Amino acid sequence: MSCVLSNQIIKDYNIIVIVILLYLVFVSVSQSKSNATKALFNWRDAFNLESQLTDEEKMVRDQFRAYCDDKLMSRVLMANRNEGK
Repeated sequence: MSCVLSNQIIKDYNIIVIVILLYLVFVSVSQSKSNATKALFNWRDAFNLESQLTDEEKMVRDQFRAYCDDKLMSRVLMANRNEGK
């Protein structure tokens, strides 16, 4: 009986030690995160390709985007509306 009790006490002690260690790790991580500056993720340019483009490449990109918005988007919308007819 005492052997079973001592084993249970050891298990309980180990669980308490693990919980305390996890708490200490959590506290130290949360403090280090609050001290560090938070990096913002840019969803539109995930690989930061914008910074690698030259001014001429940016101009071509902007012209292509404007063309797609003006000329192609209306055709795509009409094709989707009339797809089943």
